[in-house]
Amino acid sequence: MLRTDMARLQALAERAGWVADPGQRRLWRWREGWWELSYRKKNAKDGYHDSGWHLWGPPASYFGEWIAAHKADAMTEADKLITKHLAAAGEGKR
Repeated sequence: MLRTDMARLQALAERAGWVADPGQRRLWRWREGWWELSYRKKNAKDGYHDSGWHLWGPPASYFGEWIAAHKADAMTEADKLITKHLAAAGEGKR
């Protein structure tokens, strides 16, 4: 029963798309793991050389990679990168 409920929750989360995190410039998405899209200001000390939206994903995927300066562009590009990563990961499992 727990496995069924968990699968149902994952399906609903994936269908929801990008969900805003209240109070912060951050979006979350479930696609075979949690993905985070966050806005960071330029700060070379922290490793952010450009202001804009950065993508983090599950291990062995993306870790703070700059995506785009604008939110709509970042969401579109992040979806493309996630799909590309999942396709490559799927081929590696075969």
